[in-house]
Amino acid sequence: MTLRSTLRQGFALVLSLAGTVGPDEQAPPVFPAEVAAVYVDVFVTSRGEPVTGLKAGDFEVTDDGVRQAATLVQTETVSIAPLLLFDTSGSVRGPKLRDLKAAGHAFVDGLAGRDEGAVLAFSHELSLLARATPRREALHQAIEQLRAGGATALYDALYLAFKLPLGQGRPVIVLFTDGEDNVSWLSRDEVREAALQSSALLYVVATGSSDAPEAAFLRETAEATGGRSWNAGASDRLTRRFLDILSAMRTRYLLTYEPRGVEREGRHRLEIEVKGRKVDVRHRGEYVVTGTLREIAPGR
Repeated sequence: MTLRSTLRQGFALVLSLAGTVGPDEQAPPVFPAEVAAVYVDVFVTSRGEPVTGLKAGDFEVTDDGVRQAATLVQTETVSIAPLLLFDTSGSVRGPKLRDLKAAGHAFVDGLAGRDEGAVLAFSHELSLLARATPRREALHQAIEQLRAGGATALYDALYLAFKLPLGQGRPVIVLFTDGEDNVSWLSRDEVREAALQSSALLYVVATGSSDAPEAAFLRETAEATGGRSWNAGASDRLTRRFLDILSAMRTRYLLTYEPRGVEREGRHRLEIEVKGRKVDVRHRGEYVVTGTLREIAPGR
């Protein structure tokens, strides 16, 4: 059996598992285009430090150039739904795998009570080790199951991550990778489109070369969702980066609005500014509405 056929089988298996949701693991709600609201995570910083205390009136939101009336959701009332997406190809063997597990455990320990996590590992195979669940012991057990070996189907895994139901909360994908894609059968364009059709933030933590073609693509994709990409350098820095992601999620703003004055279906360009202040604002730059479905809104 070739690597590519093995990957196809693993991809089909994880997709089938994703569609099997247990009674305590509900998928996030999907809304018809004619009634759905848009939810946008926004991260505001000044000189690298988070800016807190902003109100809805401090933000100016435009959708395809049309100003929208946005409200601010109290993030204390909304859980987060992280998917830990871990590269477990052969190059992760040894101390790097140990450091990755330690970072994953620290991340899970930092989750709040209502947060629901999931774990998806990939090499040339895709392994859904834990579906969305608030049970910390299930997530810790999944992390302990990580084993390194095989090639790297990075694009296929990331595409699937954007398609998986990520629990009741603000969806975020935390991707770790240390190398280049060498076996995926999906293209970068397909991954990019999946990112625009998802409401998940993407955070990338890498230990590979920052000059690799994948590094630029991952950085651009993360920024397109409103997330960020880091090169952690040594693997012993992974825990710090994973905890930085949790901290960033706790200090982000969540804006919502019902689009007015724009076409429902198609690609939408978002622009968000903070009025009268010189700050850096990071948010999703686009979203896509296809057919009768629009973005998946986070659970309340």
